[in-house]
Amino acid sequence: MLKYILIFPLLFLSQAAALAEYFVIDQFDIRIRIDESGFFEVTETIGVTFSEPRHGIYRVIPYRYQIEGKKYEIGLSNIDVEGWKFKREWANGNLRIRIGDPDQYVGGRQRYVISYKVKRAWLFEEQYTEFYWNLTGNEWEAPIEKLDFRIELPEGLSLTPDDYQVFTGYTGQQESDAQINWSDGVLSGSTTRAFAPGEGVTVAIRLPVASIKRPSAFESFMHDYGLLGIPAALLALLGWLFVRFGRDEPFVKMVQYYPPEGLPPAEAGAFIDDKTDNRDIVSLLPYWGGQGYLTIRETEKEQLFGLFSSKDFEFNKVESLPSGRPGYEYTVFNRLFRDGDTVSINELKDKFHTTMSSAQSQIQRTVRDRQLHTPLSRMLWSVLPVAAAICAGLGAFFISKEQYPGGGAMLLTAGIAFLLRRPMLKKNKEGMELYRQLYGFRMFVDKADRKRIERLLADDPAYFEKTLPYAIAFGMAKDWAAHFEGLFTEPPHWYRSSYHHSRGGNAFQSFASSFDSGMRQVQSSFTSSPSGSSSGGSSGGGFGGGGGGSW
Repeated sequence: MLKYILIFPLLFLSQAAALAEYFVIDQFDIRIRIDESGFFEVTETIGVTFSEPRHGIYRVIPYRYQIEGKKYEIGLSNIDVEGWKFKREWANGNLRIRIGDPDQYVGGRQRYVISYKVKRAWLFEEQYTEFYWNLTGNEWEAPIEKLDFRIELPEGLSLTPDDYQVFTGYTGQQESDAQINWSDGVLSGSTTRAFAPGEGVTVAIRLPVASIKRPSAFESFMHDYGLLGIPAALLALLGWLFVRFGRDEPFVKMVQYYPPEGLPPAEAGAFIDDKTDNRDIVSLLPYWGGQGYLTIRETEKEQLFGLFSSKDFEFNKVESLPSGRPGYEYTVFNRLFRDGDTVSINELKDKFHTTMSSAQSQIQRTVRDRQLHTPLSRMLWSVLPVAAAICAGLGAFFISKEQYPGGGAMLLTAGIAFLLRRPMLKKNKEGMELYRQLYGFRMFVDKADRKRIERLLADDPAYFEKTLPYAIAFGMAKDWAAHFEGLFTEPPHWYRSSYHHSRGGNAFQSFASSFDSGMRQVQSSFTSSPSGSSSGGSSGGGFGGGGGGSW
């Protein structure tokens, strides 16, 4: 029924960390009134019970989204909290409403009524208009024991059961633990179970095309481009800023034998090239294996009566991740073992891609939160995509008006703005020191010296296991493992392969030759999506969302 799955650029909190929260949400009541002019009003009544004194709670609501490669920015206004002091903070695509008095503490049972107005939170299709709203958000740090919702639609609308759905559970899940009722222009519902931290509720309603006023092309254009003015002068300024402030300082390249301390492999892979790749997430597997949280078993499956065989990988959970890990680790690990302590790659095929997208966004946010770049370059990095979009839109508009020279120049400017974005990130002093160490270690992984490796192993027998995840994040796992051939007879303790042992010989040599291709197979399965996977919805999808906690 539904066409989109929304991918949030959010840092989802782990269940383990959530258990340390200081309150429980006893009742979450949501009232939404949809106006045919294109906005809707939301009132959230949140009843909580604090286990120890706190200042209050905070509510996070995203206002920037990306659906099927298209970016959306909804409007949030008329924000109010009944009877409480509150502070609004707009940052990183989220509105954070901090409720309470910094000079006072509260405890026991408290009630918070939050209201706000939402604009431009619609999915307009040729055949219908879709209301797709995450009622609770999937980032709450506390459990939600009960949720009720009531959505009032414009007068005269009639819906059938095929026109609405409710999704519950963790991000990406499609459970429906709620009772729903449609009557007299109101869609209402109640959850049928309590929700753990990280679970949420999303509602999707398909409405007739004409039921909600659609913005005109001019209104859309003015919203997207009108506030930024003529981009040529801005891009000229950005060009000067790049020359003046946007280039990294030169540094002496020296080989390092260890990755920087305190920088996990997934973040190292994202920081070294200022982008998050799928292999950055796959690097977590040997990283967890070396720390004793999982094991990997390579198996062989015979096909066509034994004439052919294929490899599969089986992950076995040894123990849960402890508290205090980065949020993206919980996102991947908890989804990996959601259905049991043992899972194979084939079982995850076409089911893991939304988790990968969420984890990538979380890694990007985690690296940004380290504040390794100068504030000015971070600002310019954020502004450049907007400038490029403006130039491209104006270029297309000018060309549609047969202003070909001006349109062509604007499109060229858009391309330059896009190409400048990544080089514009200038590392600060701390970032340059971290990059120098990481770059030096990547140099060693690329051009490793055999004698040096032997000395490193003599000092630390676990050196290979500790550095392999980083080689995966760098895209150099095959060459890195090959440097250790002849130095081991067995693969790492967390890796087992009936496929190799059935053929005898040096098990580590077999591991070195096939591990990289195996991880590529894992990466392919993790990122595969079923045909037509854009249809449907899930918990954590849609506009709205976010979460909250106490402070």
